[in-house]
Amino acid sequence: MEGLGVFDKFRLSIFSSDNTFHVKFFVLEGIVRWVVFF
Repeated sequence: MEGLGVFDKFRLSIFSSDNTFHVKFFVLEGIVRWVVFF
């Protein structure tokens, strides 16, 4: 739960600072979740 909170804060900080990097991070997050899921 604490890890998710930090993850959300990190995501929000990226979203407010750089939109392009946020998109890259979103894709990277999707890949990580896909790997963890399988």
